[in-house]
Amino acid sequence: MSITELELTSCLSNQEYDPSPHRTDPSEKPVSERGLLPIIYTCDNCFYQINLGLNDFKKHSKSSFTNLKTIDRELLANFMEKQVAKQESFIDFYCPKCEQPTSIFYVGGDSGYWGEFFFKILKVLVLKK
Repeated sequence: MSITELELTSCLSNQEYDPSPHRTDPSEKPVSERGLLPIIYTCDNCFYQINLGLNDFKKHSKSSFTNLKTIDRELLANFMEKQVAKQESFIDFYCPKCEQPTSIFYVGGDSGYWGEFFFKILKVLVLKK
């Protein structure tokens, strides 16, 4: 098995969700121009599409819950330890059509004046058999 990092723009309809209307940098997109939810993940192997909503990211934020078998999860976790110092949050699953193990790594939490939940996807990794 080999681990492949996918290009975010090729497999995701959007890489972040930040509903905060407050911008500190004029170059930031206003809320009305941001692609929000759901985020659609397209499997690079079979092109099956999965909708990921805000609750999916909230539920898995800073959680250690995994949907993968131990061996698959360990391979991905070991790879990530070599890439970054800390794994903030992740969503992992098997593609419902081709069963390719997939992990989406992101940072997220409360943001903005009202403490709205935000997230930004950092990496998408798949295990190729």
